[in-house]
Amino acid sequence: MANFNGSVDLMKLKGAKFLAGLDSDTPKRAYICIPVAWNDIKVLNDASSSTGYRSTLRLAMYQTSEKYVKACIEGKQKKGEDVSNYNPPSHTCEIRYSKEFLDKLKEAAKKVVLAENPQYNTPELQDETKNMELKYKISDLTRIKLGSLYVRQYNTDNDTPPMAEQAAGTFTPATTSDEGENGNNPEDDLPF
Repeated sequence: MANFNGSVDLMKLKGAKFLAGLDSDTPKRAYICIPVAWNDIKVLNDASSSTGYRSTLRLAMYQTSEKYVKACIEGKQKKGEDVSNYNPPSHTCEIRYSKEFLDKLKEAAKKVVLAENPQYNTPELQDETKNMELKYKISDLTRIKLGSLYVRQYNTDNDTPPMAEQAAGTFTPATTSDEGENGNNPEDDLPF
């Protein structure tokens, strides 16, 4: 079985925001705030947790198609980059919504697609089972690709794993001279 590297872009979750100053004791500490209800995140009581809660987001990871891998390699080549050591993504990571949440999400997405595409305003064309184009447009609105996984490849010279290319980019807020990376003060006490 292979080992993987990867990253998840939390800012792709619906309503995710970068905030600072939520805690008066550490006003420069950075936070990513994510609406629970908008993303089908489960918050459960958990006596074994230090906070008393457990929060889960279901994910699905799918193997990328050969066509996608080929497109990634060709994209690098078109930019003039060397692809001899390029490690294309082997899997994609998406949110795996519960059936109830997905049904509601699809209904909302269908309203958006129908409003943007007046050509579907006939009962027959609004039937997703008969209109595959409509079905794909709804699916595109409901799927959120959070990131990619990469099979870990080791350099035989020093046997250390390479850095995986970040799947969805990064956001680095402005910092002042007394702040560390992402607005965190390196002198703050860590929670562990």
